[in-house]
Amino acid sequence: MKSFLYNTNITQFSLICVGYFTQNRLLNNPTSTAILSYGPCYLFGESTCFNFYSIFLSLTQVVGYSIVSTILFRYLLIRHRSIQNYVVLMISLSYVPAIIQISLVFFARKDFEEVRRLSIISHPFFDFSIYPSITGFPDKSHWTYQTSDALLGFGAYGVPIFSMICCMNILKTIPKNNSMSTKTKQITKTLIHGLICQTVVPMISYIPLFTGYIISQVTGREIIIIEHLLMVAAGFPAIIDPIFSFYFVVPYRNYILTIFKCRPKLTQTSSVVNVSLAARYFTQNRLLNNPTSTAILSYGPCYLFGESTCFNFYSIFLGLTQAVAFLQVSMVFFDDRDFARVRQLSMISHPYFDFSIYQSITGFPSNSAWSYRFAVFLLGFGAYGVPIFSMICCRNILKTIQNNNTMSVKTKQITKTLMHGLICQTVVPMISYIPLYTGYIVSQVTGEELILIGK
Repeated sequence: MKSFLYNTNITQFSLICVGYFTQNRLLNNPTSTAILSYGPCYLFGESTCFNFYSIFLSLTQVVGYSIVSTILFRYLLIRHRSIQNYVVLMISLSYVPAIIQISLVFFARKDFEEVRRLSIISHPFFDFSIYPSITGFPDKSHWTYQTSDALLGFGAYGVPIFSMICCMNILKTIPKNNSMSTKTKQITKTLIHGLICQTVVPMISYIPLFTGYIISQVTGREIIIIEHLLMVAAGFPAIIDPIFSFYFVVPYRNYILTIFKCRPKLTQTSSVVNVSLAARYFTQNRLLNNPTSTAILSYGPCYLFGESTCFNFYSIFLGLTQAVAFLQVSMVFFDDRDFARVRQLSMISHPYFDFSIYQSITGFPSNSAWSYRFAVFLLGFGAYGVPIFSMICCRNILKTIQNNNTMSVKTKQITKTLMHGLICQTVVPMISYIPLYTGYIVSQVTGEELILIGK
């Protein structure tokens, strides 16, 4: 199994490197297809850019087929078939479509001047000067181009669908396998869940991309988003898949945790963090300081539920960032909600500001109100007090561990590792909260607008 994971990770890393080296955009013409490159490949000539474009397409297929071979190997292994001796063969077979894809380059018609001429004729208002390399296929009806599209289509549609079918069959087979222990079944299920995630990502990125590409080729209609998303969508699984591997493959996860000297966070803490992130996304606020008021400019989905919802969730977000959340949220009930006045004062204080991009404008009409000042005090106590107090406690715990004779050496080591993780969690708020709140106070006292703090 390790060989399959190594193979997938190496090809994914190679895909990202080649994608950066070429940085292509695909431009569709009536009878030809141009490859506009603005990566470092142009330094080595147009032929290099064209060849590495084919290598990039080949690597996208290798990544897909390597995941298929991993899933198929696991499925056959669970079915009690002796396939340990066929690991090298299965990995080698995943490279067959890529080898065919690359070999088509030697038979393709290379007339880059013709491609450039047809592109300029088809797009007279397009600025081609920004692309140092313009290559491509001068004739889309050529058999090499048609074969390449067929290979890409089979990989885009066939690989994710086949992988998903295999994963579902594996999950059905695991409970019926009596030769596996309960722990082994659980580990296998976790691994398959990771492979399912690695299957879903290509379905999201490859299928819409190739479908749009085919529509563009058949109808002759230029779909700009497909042209620009070619590199992004094709390389997206290569960026996301390692994260899935680190999480779902238990040995990988344990190794990463060992490197960073940390352990998984408590469930309660993670839940609070997740709710806080959800509230942040729901509101997406910017704080705008006025001489006598403070405006909250929201452009998140909260505006669909009214301005009061945006204002309330802003307070909930602030509450979730600190331990005195209930006090912070309760201040909402004592605020003077005159959002029209906040909007008026904001427009007077910032006459050249474009407020039309914000769906909701709420805030505090008076910075001198006791509820506003008390909320600022709570934030200040959390911004300065919590990180400093936590750091002092962590240092004292580390000193106490050394003098504790009732703990074993292993327990001491585990406790120290846990404390190092808590120290990291303490340092992050010191880096983010203290400068942020300090800048906010400076802005309030001096009246000078600090745009970076507001955002």
